[in-house]
Amino acid sequence: MISRRDQFRKCFKRAQSLLLQEVINEVDKELKKKERIWVRNWISERDQKGGSVLLLQQLKVEDPNEYRLALRMTAENFEELLSLVSINIQRKNTLFRDAIPAKLKLEVTLSFLSTGDSYRSLSRMFRLPKPTISKIIPEVCQEIKRALKDHIKVIFFLLSKYHI
Repeated sequence: MISRRDQFRKCFKRAQSLLLQEVINEVDKELKKKERIWVRNWISERDQKGGSVLLLQQLKVEDPNEYRLALRMTAENFEELLSLVSINIQRKNTLFRDAIPAKLKLEVTLSFLSTGDSYRSLSRMFRLPKPTISKIIPEVCQEIKRALKDHIKVIFFLLSKYHI
């Protein structure tokens, strides 16, 4: 006959082994999970291979007329507009990631306004995620409107009609 104490030990060891097996299974599941990608590789190369770094800088130096067609303004006007809006569109870097430069935000917005390209094509050219572009463009447009409000003449009828 098995004593009560031995029965308790046997039961406890069985519970202990079941619990240990459950913990091992959970650890295995966690190890097998795929890691989520925080930033896609092609986007992380923006500072070396993005349209702002390569194409627009080259056009600015080598072909000012084509630069003007791309952004619908000269490099000098671009720099002037950037100085007006950069304070309000530039964010601070964090420990997790660097902020998108105000210059890049303005280039994306002006490219969109001048070409009407889709967010997806702008995403590929400037190496920015599409959701980021969808936040940048309205933000920068509002800031351009605020910075240039004394220089823009809009018919009051249009303002009231479109609730601007």
